[in-house]
Amino acid sequence: MSAPPRRSGALRYCGRDFSPADLELISTLTTSLPTRAQIAGALCAALDWRRPDGAKGDERRVASLRVAADGLIILPPPRNTNGNGRVLRHRHGGPPAELIHTTLGALGALRVSVVSTPIESAHYNELITIHHYLGYTP
Repeated sequence: MSAPPRRSGALRYCGRDFSPADLELISTLTTSLPTRAQIAGALCAALDWRRPDGAKGDERRVASLRVAADGLIILPPPRNTNGNGRVLRHRHGGPPAELIHTTLGALGALRVSVVSTPIESAHYNELITIHHYLGYTP
């Protein structure tokens, strides 16, 4: 991997100005820490970055992503994805479900049970994927 290009002067991310020294610190953290979460946590600690109410927020993570998007740093690849709209809502790849046309009385007694095993959970998710109008989204 080649080093990203450097810019001179302060840049603003998530309502905070980042000096060239701050950007150099972020670059050092990205090469010395293995995960994005650790980089964001170390960035917050090193810059004493807090919200006006004193809480630590997701701004540090968002800022590091934006700095990376601008090509100033290279972040490690994400270990997990969070979806953010990229979850396939209709994952079922089998044949289309056959519609049942009957009355509720003709079905007989209905039974409701708690899903308690991984196999039952997978079956439930598949049924929701196939039959629910919005599909399955965890």
